[in-house]
Amino acid sequence: MKILFNGCSITWGDELEDNRKSRFSKLVCDELDTDEKNLSMRGASNDYIVRTTIDYCDKNTVDIAVIQFTVESRIEYFDDDAFPHQFAPANRVKCQNKNKWFYKLIYNEYHGYENLNKNLYFLDLYCKYKNIRLIPLWLDWSKKHQSFYWKSSINLIHLCKDIWNNPEYNQGLIKSHEEILYPNYHPNELGHRWVADKIISLINLDK
Repeated sequence: MKILFNGCSITWGDELEDNRKSRFSKLVCDELDTDEKNLSMRGASNDYIVRTTIDYCDKNTVDIAVIQFTVESRIEYFDDDAFPHQFAPANRVKCQNKNKWFYKLIYNEYHGYENLNKNLYFLDLYCKYKNIRLIPLWLDWSKKHQSFYWKSSINLIHLCKDIWNNPEYNQGLIKSHEEILYPNYHPNELGHRWVADKIISLINLDK
């Protein structure tokens, strides 16, 4: 069974003491006795995540794609040589980098939601075409992700609502997902363990 993981710093395992051993992709692959393939990048946008997922799946055999969609304010753009760059603030309101003009003059929340849902829609269609099972996770810091234009039947798994704040996984050990976050808002080892448990349960349902 070939499983592909992709996402932002959450899937990369940022702030973990040893991300190569403790991130949820490694925990899943160890338990299912398969090699880990994790394409995630810190600061990645949903555009980057979907583009690199499709590029990898076009060239390699993949049975299951576990794809973590990130905050919708991140956008990918290209220079004159077609090299990709990221508008990648975690919070557009607090954006202080050289790209702040984009968020002041162009970006709004509808831009972000439509782009998120466009990426969800196309990756869902692509995985169905390639006969790849898609397990989509979403970093649901915001509370809504509806779209006016892109409609998909995709069953999106919310990291906060469906896992970290769900008593089925947290077993009443925490009152809010904020209790398992490091200072820069990445999940600790326990948070990764619960995500891994969710993914494993979904994979085992098809066995």
